[in-house]
Amino acid sequence: MELTRRTTWFTVAGVVAALLTGCAGGQAPSAAPPAVPSAAPPAVPSAVDAGSPAPGSQATGSQDTGAADAGLPVPPTPEAPHDPGSADRTTADDGVLTPKEVYAGNVDATVQVLVGDGGSGSGFVIDAAEGIVVTNAHVTGGVGPLSVATSRGDRVPARRLGVSPCDDLAVLQLNTVPRGLTQVVLGDSTALQSQDQVTAIGFPASFDAAANGSRTAVSSSGNVQVPRLDAAPDSSLPLYPAAIQHDAVINPGNSGGPLFNDRGEVVGVNSLGNTQQGGRTIQGQYYAISTEHALPVIERLREGVSYSDVGLTGFDFSELTAEDAAQIWQDGARHPAAFAQAGLPAFVVTAVESGSPAEAARIFQGDVITSMAGQPVSSFAEVCDVLASATPGEAVVVEGVYMEPTQTADVYDLWRVELQLEDASAED
Repeated sequence: MELTRRTTWFTVAGVVAALLTGCAGGQAPSAAPPAVPSAAPPAVPSAVDAGSPAPGSQATGSQDTGAADAGLPVPPTPEAPHDPGSADRTTADDGVLTPKEVYAGNVDATVQVLVGDGGSGSGFVIDAAEGIVVTNAHVTGGVGPLSVATSRGDRVPARRLGVSPCDDLAVLQLNTVPRGLTQVVLGDSTALQSQDQVTAIGFPASFDAAANGSRTAVSSSGNVQVPRLDAAPDSSLPLYPAAIQHDAVINPGNSGGPLFNDRGEVVGVNSLGNTQQGGRTIQGQYYAISTEHALPVIERLREGVSYSDVGLTGFDFSELTAEDAAQIWQDGARHPAAFAQAGLPAFVVTAVESGSPAEAARIFQGDVITSMAGQPVSSFAEVCDVLASATPGEAVVVEGVYMEPTQTADVYDLWRVELQLEDASAED
């Protein structure tokens, strides 16, 4: 089953206008008495810059003094009418960008992450000089070597520096740095507010780069719905804190790509979308890992430290379709009904990384995990809860079932293994 993770823009513009009115000078009488010296009246505050002529007047270097010379009182210059919304409006000088400008400035820093088994996702460059790329952990969890493709047409082998599956974050390093590689600017997600503009850039699966003759990333734009959410609803994926809920469309393949604010700064890492809730189809709910949560994790991953990385990926068995089952097991389309009849909580293992603790424990693709450390598990979120509470370096007992193609709900093989957790950095 392909997880519905997703990877996604905003526009803010403001115009300020003020109606300025000038004074009409009176016409002096024909027989004017001699001017009487008097103290100049105090200056009246004005919205017009003192060095600029009033609208509609000529730049004479001084006010119309006809009335004053005639000994008549000079009416004060009225202030510009107050615009209560002007303080909240934004001008071009504030650095606000359109989604088109955000895309143009960051498309070359957004990359496609390719896995040897045919999987793909998106990512973004945070250090062009060192070739450092951020993406989702679930993007890198397939089988085979990693490579990164740029919008300029480069394709470069890459290696994992660090992975945190339960944060759904991974940091990669390119084996060689292509000429002209650019990097994003990292921003502050805590400044986001509801309805702020956001833009997502990535390589969705719906976009066939090969057929289009290029690998140029595509973008979508939308608004922030919830700027800080501590759980993605009805998701079997890790429930990372401080998530950003937005409506900039992301699809499979966008996972790991950047989410930008209206200043062209990365404020999130696109991760998933919510498409079903309570049996109903949900549209326009997508989630990104905020920089508030991600940046401290990314710094540690870049140093070569991995968190809760046992080398297996999978999903809640309740989300399994007949098509997914057929890809995992021979004659697998019969298995969803079999497990439903058995009433088993289940976490389906879809991939095991070579050289990982999961492989060392002899956990295989197609295995169905029912418990870890004595706790029932039926989703990746629950797997992460167990791993987070375990002590690094200890062995966790994992129990599950493996079904042969001819077996039914009443006949299945039980297995029990010990999964040795690592306490060291992981590096490909």
